[in-house]
Amino acid sequence: MEFALFYLLKVNILLVTFWAIYRFFLEKESFYSLNRMYFIAAIALSFIAPTLFFKRIIWIPFNTTTSLNNLDLEPNNLSTEALTAYYRTFNFLKEIFFYCFMAISMILLLITCYKLILLYIKIQKLETKLKTNIKLTSEKQTIFSFYKWVVASPDIIQLPNADLIIQHEQIHIRLKHTLDLILIECVTKIFWFNPLLKLL
Repeated sequence: MEFALFYLLKVNILLVTFWAIYRFFLEKESFYSLNRMYFIAAIALSFIAPTLFFKRIIWIPFNTTTSLNNLDLEPNNLSTEALTAYYRTFNFLKEIFFYCFMAISMILLLITCYKLILLYIKIQKLETKLKTNIKLTSEKQTIFSFYKWVVASPDIIQLPNADLIIQHEQIHIRLKHTLDLILIECVTKIFWFNPLLKLL
């Protein structure tokens, strides 16, 4: 239990740290592919690094002049029963916190998956423009890419610079940016209690 809680805390600290590094040092850079790789690597490292253990052995010289009999090992002002009850309550509260956290994360992840499936089905049913991967939607002033489709409203397609806008969305499709969005969406749902992750 303790390991899981500390693991989640460490992952959050690393994610926020990587975001801060980006914010202060990389945000103004125009190397978009490198920035993308940085974020993917940062997310992966944030989940992997806390599982790596490094042990260090410290030798403490034994002082022969100190006798164990001189040490006060009795708890001050607390009986053994009181300490046991305290730690039992503390562990119980930790378990409640952990399982509540996991339950909320799972519910949010399931809702996200459900919405993604609905979006996929909705886009799939839209009319296709002239045997392309462009799907026409009735929602005005709309254009976005999802999976292998560009979803656009007719008023966007009729704009003078429509080809440029569509090319931009096609680049998102070619580079599979939908996977990036799904990844970060899942991370923010798992760590729903950390509002800073929305900035990712």
